[in-house]
Amino acid sequence: MQDPHGGRYKSSRSEDEQSALSYRYIGSKHQVHDSLDFNVTGLPSPATCYNLKIQSVYTCPTTNVNYSSEFTEGATQCTRPSTPTFTSHTAISSSQISLTFSSVDPIGIIAFALIRGSSDATIVVSPHEDSGISGGTRVCYYLHTIANEITSDVAEPYCVCTKPAQPLVYSGSTDPTVLDVVVEMVDNTDYMIITKDGTSTNISTNSYSMQTMDTLPATCYQRSLTAISYISCNESVAGIILLESDPVIINRPMCTAPVAPTLEAVVDISASSFKITYAMDGQRESFVLELTPEVEGNLTANANQLEITVEGLTGSSYQWRLYAVANGVKSAAITGTYSFPDDSFPTSIIVVASIVVLAAVLIVTAVILVVVVKIITANGAVANAAAAASGPLWTDPGANAQTKINKTYQVRTKHNYEQIGKDSVNALANQAE
Repeated sequence: MQDPHGGRYKSSRSEDEQSALSYRYIGSKHQVHDSLDFNVTGLPSPATCYNLKIQSVYTCPTTNVNYSSEFTEGATQCTRPSTPTFTSHTAISSSQISLTFSSVDPIGIIAFALIRGSSDATIVVSPHEDSGISGGTRVCYYLHTIANEITSDVAEPYCVCTKPAQPLVYSGSTDPTVLDVVVEMVDNTDYMIITKDGTSTNISTNSYSMQTMDTLPATCYQRSLTAISYISCNESVAGIILLESDPVIINRPMCTAPVAPTLEAVVDISASSFKITYAMDGQRESFVLELTPEVEGNLTANANQLEITVEGLTGSSYQWRLYAVANGVKSAAITGTYSFPDDSFPTSIIVVASIVVLAAVLIVTAVILVVVVKIITANGAVANAAAAASGPLWTDPGANAQTKINKTYQVRTKHNYEQIGKDSVNALANQAE
């Protein structure tokens, strides 16, 4: 059904094929059609269902009398709902827009389906608050209605904008001798206006810095200013308009950073933990340690605690950053990298294990040397006994005869003691004679 006040209807021909047949729509209104495929028009209400009935009518050509068949039950057909209309909107905040819309069709029959951009349709009622939008963003909505499982035409796109987000105001310096009040634009902001001491300044850069020099560390100074963000938006109905954020009004102390701590030592404790010790002079409220890769939550220590132990680590290397905090402002960070040993054991355990292994090697070496000496000594004693039993190897008068015999025996024994027995010694003696 294309027309909210009508629709197309198709019928099959009766058995009578005479050209004078006519077809009639029976309902709240009669219509006569000369075609089997016809449109029903002029229905009183959109989004309404009608029971369509037809009958064939034969007009006698000679008597001009009409003869009608019985009504044939048709089908229940429903008209399309009317196209809805956006009526107004309000930019509630930097993330919310309120929309109102209407339809000429009965509200109890139709349902509104709203689409934001390319997202899926959502069934809504008017007024509807759409949330979760970025600040300073132009959003286009599409709206249609549904009745009897039939969808209306889609309304013209309705494009509107959220407010820009408020500027951020914070202390931007880690130098304890400089109070740096930074005003920074957020999201899609065109510019911002900062009013300080009765003077307004138009800022088109992303951030604006107001510095006071020669300040004391971890000290707060009273500051007053107002900052508002602005964005221009081309809306469907109003055209190009200027939207402003809610103002940020600062009338409070702004504080300088504390002095940074100084590193004393980084000590490994176990295969999954290490400890950082440090010193610091000056005012502070706490210390914070950050790790990369990140662990669950940052590690903190109170103002009087000058060490932080990191436990339950599973990685092999971590970059760490340690800084002091006073009045919510961070000091400059001290940084470093800690890597666990490759075998993931503390150095003390590795040293002890090395000493034990070296001692074991020395003991085994000493035992082997003792055994070798005993074997050599035993073999030499056997050879000496055999030589003494066999007598001199040869007769050589003179004072050096025994010395020659001993030298000859030692030479022979040195090269052949594993093969020489008592018989071998005797054979050598015979050979010498």
